Amino acid sequence: MGLFYVFQGDTYQQQRENNLLASPQKDKNGDNEPGYSTMALVKKGDIIFHCAKQLIRAISIAKTDCYSFTDNIGNYLGYKVDTEYYELIDHLLVSNYRQWLIDNHYKNGPYDKKGKGNQKYLSVLKDNFA
Repeated sequence: MGLFYVFQGDTYQQQRENNLLASPQKDKNGDNEPGYSTMALVKKGDIIFHCAKQLIRAISIAKTDCYSFTDNIGNYLGYKVDTEYYELIDHLLVSNYRQWLIDNHYKNGPYDKKGKGNQKYLSVLKDNFA
């Protein structure tokens, strides 16, 4: 079972309502973006922690392996994972845990060594971080 952490921002509500996780495969310049390519690692049964607007809002379970998709006219290549979201009763304000994030920082994790969110969509979580 894999563990992942996603920064969804404004896409959180729509993706939660549709029980999915989605991203492009490339950035705006057509380059590989590590946060997007990590989507390809998600497998059925994996657990995903969802952060939007500095709040951990939900945990979901992947119902499918990651798969590719295109838009309705066939020109947008992206990644999708069907999920089942479990909204947290009390959302967790990430800034309340800044020191913990600093103390538990790891390379390529969702947070940098100052406890600030890395600028990438999806990160693999280490067990102790989850």
